[in-house]
Amino acid sequence: MKLLRMPFLWAPTLMAASLMCASADPGDNDLAFAQRGQIEGLINDVSANAEGDIFIVGSFTSLYRTPALHFAVLAPDGSLRFTLESDPTLGGLGDTFYSVAADANGGFYVGGPQGMAHLKKLGATLWQSDKEFQVQGSLGTGSTSTFAREVRSITIGPAGDLWAACEGSVSSGGLSKSFSIIHMNAGGTVDVGFESPNRFVSRVRYQSPTLQLGGIGTPYLLVAGAFGAGTMSTTGGHLQVVGSYLGCIAARGGNPVADCATESGRFVAGGLVEPNNRSVNYPLSFGMQLFSHDGLSVNTAFRTIPDPLNPDADQGAWIAAIEALDSGDLLIAGNFQKLGGSNVRNFAHLLPNGKLDTAFRNTSANVGGLLAMFKQPDGKFLLVGTTGGSPVRGTIERRLAMRSAAPAHVDQGPIDLTVYEGDNACFSANVSGYPAPALSWYRINGGVRTSLEGRITSALCLNNVEASDAGLYQIVAKGFCEEDSSRPARLTVLPVPPAPVNDQFADRITLSGLAATGIGSIRSATLEADEPKASDSFSGASVWWRWTAPSTGPVSVDLTGCEFLAGCAVYTGSTLSALSKRADNCQMKCTSNGEGGPTFCFCIGVKSQFTFNATAGTTYSIAVGGSAPAGSPGEIVLRINPIVLQPQSLHRNNDGSFSFTLRGPEGAEVIIQSTKSLNPADWKDLDIRVISGGQVSFSDPAAINNTRCYYRAVLK
Repeated sequence: MKLLRMPFLWAPTLMAASLMCASADPGDNDLAFAQRGQIEGLINDVSANAEGDIFIVGSFTSLYRTPALHFAVLAPDGSLRFTLESDPTLGGLGDTFYSVAADANGGFYVGGPQGMAHLKKLGATLWQSDKEFQVQGSLGTGSTSTFAREVRSITIGPAGDLWAACEGSVSSGGLSKSFSIIHMNAGGTVDVGFESPNRFVSRVRYQSPTLQLGGIGTPYLLVAGAFGAGTMSTTGGHLQVVGSYLGCIAARGGNPVADCATESGRFVAGGLVEPNNRSVNYPLSFGMQLFSHDGLSVNTAFRTIPDPLNPDADQGAWIAAIEALDSGDLLIAGNFQKLGGSNVRNFAHLLPNGKLDTAFRNTSANVGGLLAMFKQPDGKFLLVGTTGGSPVRGTIERRLAMRSAAPAHVDQGPIDLTVYEGDNACFSANVSGYPAPALSWYRINGGVRTSLEGRITSALCLNNVEASDAGLYQIVAKGFCEEDSSRPARLTVLPVPPAPVNDQFADRITLSGLAATGIGSIRSATLEADEPKASDSFSGASVWWRWTAPSTGPVSVDLTGCEFLAGCAVYTGSTLSALSKRADNCQMKCTSNGEGGPTFCFCIGVKSQFTFNATAGTTYSIAVGGSAPAGSPGEIVLRINPIVLQPQSLHRNNDGSFSFTLRGPEGAEVIIQSTKSLNPADWKDLDIRVISGGQVSFSDPAAINNTRCYYRAVLK
């Protein structure tokens, strides 16, 4: 049931706003917002709270002819709401401010060369330095030295705790620790157990867990700075470190989502614009760059900026900020004049593939360059930059939202799940609405609905479930004036079954014949102490078969019928401790340092089919390992086939016929079959052939009339 919380008289107002936004383009200025005079100096960063207060910080000394101490608060229409001529706490931060972040209570945190401070909101137009906030150690020893300098970026978690990209240090007694990111509570007490990157960090943003980032149930910090890609564990979650000299943060629906991640979860990286380093001049730029990264490698389908094949088509100094929209397209801001050969001016709309939207209208008056962008909860964009003149003056604009408001709605709710004890149970839902609805998960027990604290994303994962976790689960989406709930989904938890009969090497199941099939499962299987070291694909479990080769020749091992990605290894030897591996299904990758050093090979995955050369009369032990999917016994289908296709023999002949060659045991008869479709398959016999000289060839003249055909060989 949807609950309407809006008084009836508000309806025309909401409808008018929706109609205005529906035709709006973020390239157009918001006419209700205007800069009300000159800002003497640079603006480095911008943020806004839920009430619409706009916070700006930088190196400006006067705003609209009013003295300002490098920060000011503007009203939603751009008029001056608050500033201070002087304040001892803020004055101690240095002669410029680098960063600002709004808190949940209407106040904000600011950072500068000499530290950071908190301003709390006292009234509609009044803010005051929070004397109780102080960056301090948490060592509990009388003499503690703590500092946070060069505070380049600040982000706030849902519990009010803070992360700041800075040069930080805590020392006391025998402990001395440096930080490039400090984690602290709302009062400034530093978490000395937090492990931060050990190199330069320029931006940091709190990230709620999402499916795309693989962080189900785990908070993330998204970090941009001068270091290579990697992920490091911390006591508070993970640090997702992406790229080198990247200076962009993305948000969607007013909520941070990723370090410039598109809808598909790719990372998009932009060139760093470092705060102006206490100088009333342009910031130091490391060049304009933009590319997409899937976490492992650069996405070559994405249109890179600058274009490596035609760099003259892209002209500019920097990309300072990026916002990723729901459809995967991007807004970029910075200092650039041309993209793809088209004239642009510091603000552009890119399609999901990175190409320029040439229909985008940029009505910006900014000519000096944009330094920061912030997406407000109502979907509008705040942009701050410079005039480009001398002396440098700051500019601020607000752009219209990209799309209209939409009610919160659970488009697709969670489905019922059945899992075994110890499995992970993951519910998911598709939720729409704009601005992005607030999400909550509930458990229903005996008709009583209990909130699951901290579960605020569209995915709910319960790790290592127990029988007591069984029950009903529901997601609720709360929008601006209404909420929507999913149907309750039932979680059924089954007891873990006993180990498979062939869990131990001594209990191998015997397979016999030229072609053999073994059926089993991996659920509850284990590894024995003397078992040969298997690849990671075995996931700590294995089951065993044995097969004596009736003839000499190549043998195909087929695992395509397994319910999971199964690892497989073939051994000879009569005891577990004396086994010798003859083949496995590892997909190997080899690499070297490129300077004549040794080559290293490692397994990057498993193949569903592989071959090995069998010797007649030899008994082979076959281990299959892996991890069963949640709620599944992990069915195994192991097929041994002495008929092996020679891939290099596949050939379309000049007359249109199709031919191939098979290898197999001497004298064996094989039936060649074909089907026009695999869904469903309708296999028809084409010919019977006898393997002679270890192989047999086949040609199908009917292939000249077939646009598509599938073939297989079956032992008679």
